[in-house]
Amino acid sequence: MAKPQFKITNWSTYNKALKQRRSLTIWLSPLFLMMKRVFGFSLRALQRFVDSI
Repeated sequence: MAKPQFKITNWSTYNKALKQRRSLTIWLSPLFLMMKRVFGFSLRALQRFVDSI
């Protein structure tokens, strides 16, 4: 039997919970993937760009 999957609707709370647990899990939102296409940066360069904002 497959493990049930749940759709996350409150991302800010979910991200805070991950930080609290010190989880290294990284979730890429569709917005982040769209920005990668728009700017044409490599993933690492885009991450630095987003972190600088």
